Amino acid sequence: MSKKNSTRRKNAGADANFAGEKYDGERISAVFDYNELCLARAAELLAPRLADVTMVASFASLLAIVLVALIEKDQLVLLVVLFVISFSLLQASRNIGKLKMRYARGTNLLPDDEAPRQRVVVCDDAVHVERENGSTESYNLSELRRVGETSDSILACFGNKRYVYIPRTALSEGRFREASRILKGHLKK
Repeated sequence: MSKKNSTRRKNAGADANFAGEKYDGERISAVFDYNELCLARAAELLAPRLADVTMVASFASLLAIVLVALIEKDQLVLLVVLFVISFSLLQASRNIGKLKMRYARGTNLLPDDEAPRQRVVVCDDAVHVERENGSTESYNLSELRRVGETSDSILACFGNKRYVYIPRTALSEGRFREASRILKGHLKK
């Protein structure tokens, strides 16, 4: 039992770095460990329709191959080019998860192994991300481009490879819905 209590004290001390309202208009605050699992869940929310688009483009290029083969039987070079395009699109649609993960690693979503604990603060006009190593990033809500949401997490996209991930486990159900409502309320119409 004393082991549990010391662990609780340690976690409470780690969260003390993030305690207090530092920002004007602070509405929601979530403290959590950002790790590879969070990165994978955030990557799932990137470009949600990309798999469908690549699959449709692949089938369209297959249809183009059939039409070119029926209409222009002597166009072997065009048929080969269309086949390569179709095959590439088909492979991309099959490996969309890996492609999203590779893209996510090139953004600010990459976890910091030295400072996995972070705090996300949603304010009236901005979202702030604080890490336990003291670094802070701020994103103005007027720059918000898209909000991806599942029952497990929210991903706010600010453009230029800038994202903010908020897991459902770091918030109560009401605060999670409130964070989603605030973010979606600031989307450019």
